[in-house]
Amino acid sequence: MTSRSRQVALNATASLATQFIMIALNFISRTVFIKTLGVDYLGVNGLFSNVLQILSFAELGIGNAIVFSMYKPLAEHDEERLCSLMQLYKKVYLAIFGIVMVLGLAMIPFLDFMIKGEPNIEENLIVIYLFYLLDTSLSYLYIYKQSIITADQKQYVVTSVLTIASILRVIGQIVILYLTHNFILFLTVNLIFRLGGNIYCSHVADKRYPYIKNKPKPLSRDDKNKIYVDIKSMAAYKFGSIILNSADTIIISAMVSITTVGLVSNYTMIILACKNILNGITRSFTASLGNLNAIGTDEQKYNVFNKILLITTWLYGFASIGIIVVSKSFIDVWIGPEFVMSNFVVLALISEFYVSGVHTLESHYRYTMGFFVKGRMAPALAAILNIVLSIWFCRMWGVAGVLIATSLSRIIALGVIDSIIIFKDGFHRNPIIYLYKNTIYLALFVVIGCLCYWIVSYVHISSWLGVIIQALIVFIVYNGIMVLLFHKSSEFNEITKAFMALLNK
Repeated sequence: MTSRSRQVALNATASLATQFIMIALNFISRTVFIKTLGVDYLGVNGLFSNVLQILSFAELGIGNAIVFSMYKPLAEHDEERLCSLMQLYKKVYLAIFGIVMVLGLAMIPFLDFMIKGEPNIEENLIVIYLFYLLDTSLSYLYIYKQSIITADQKQYVVTSVLTIASILRVIGQIVILYLTHNFILFLTVNLIFRLGGNIYCSHVADKRYPYIKNKPKPLSRDDKNKIYVDIKSMAAYKFGSIILNSADTIIISAMVSITTVGLVSNYTMIILACKNILNGITRSFTASLGNLNAIGTDEQKYNVFNKILLITTWLYGFASIGIIVVSKSFIDVWIGPEFVMSNFVVLALISEFYVSGVHTLESHYRYTMGFFVKGRMAPALAAILNIVLSIWFCRMWGVAGVLIATSLSRIIALGVIDSIIIFKDGFHRNPIIYLYKNTIYLALFVVIGCLCYWIVSYVHISSWLGVIIQALIVFIVYNGIMVLLFHKSSEFNEITKAFMALLNK
């Protein structure tokens, strides 16, 4: 097994194992949360999480620029340059901490405008918000050191540490909710363990790369200018992406209700669980892609891209169909029929999930190829388009309209532009090939999804047994058809061989 393949395997294995543990704990935590606090608290949790996600625009994609700048010095064992880079990023992230705190405090007078109606909660909204603000801002004092671990293709180290901290955090939150029903204590536990995990990762980086604590040699003006150009380019890209990803919850809260935000959050938790697993797999390739894109030929890059594209679309297609078909029964059995939302809303949610999932591959290639400048305004265009369409569609179709607007905006502004950049400038090939292939995949998934939905409609068992049977039907039908259609393709055969080699190893 090559070094690159080994790192991918370790990163993917660590991510998968830990994600399954976290999914189980998060479902238990959500169940206790709903039973002890209620749906309005879910809405407030979702709203403030998204508000703070918007404020994290101050990070502006610096992390991606950091990781990219470290690929070469790590490969060349240039410890002096790595030390200089880390000291520069320390100063940058200290400034980010200050910016997030100031902007976060400045948002307080506007909180009431983000919530339609009076939420049924006992605690002061400002106090709750301050906990979320501290949770977001304090992490910036430590997370910059995780970048060198990621760039060194050892993301599994960070994943393991943060997952242990997350497991302890969720267990603590479950105990607190069960014993006290106190939301402030719930938030306190969240803050302590999340910050603790980041501090420990920082300690791990210091031990593995002790030279980053040495007195650094100042970077040249040219080096700094190159890094700042990449950061500024990523800033525009990241800002638009954050607005695109976070605006939905705020618009739903302001135009529909905070209760609806809570209802939607149950579905988004399921979707996020799937996304974390799938992103854990695809993210495991990122550092290795950086290495490949730095030294590989166009043909090698393109072949690997096609294999990862098949894996990505296969997995996201399966997850999308599974959620559409099974989610109604799952929610009904899990927390009750009053939490079930319409098929139209679920379909809109899944459309956004699938589109953003496939675009993740394009983003990974864009970052690891170093294309920070080209197309940097695409997310800003998507964000503006999303806000306009969300308000318009919300008046026509409610919650589903907001979600549909996000999918359309992502496809129009991000999907097309990023695919053109990586194909024309990265692979030196016609991007129409990629757009055509994606269209074929999507049409295939629609047909398979309709078939699965029709078969499952004959299962009338209102229990966990019924949910399991429905999930098995989707698994067998979907994967059976996909294997039948793709088993002769070169990508499928190469993936299968690589997978068997990993199992043997």
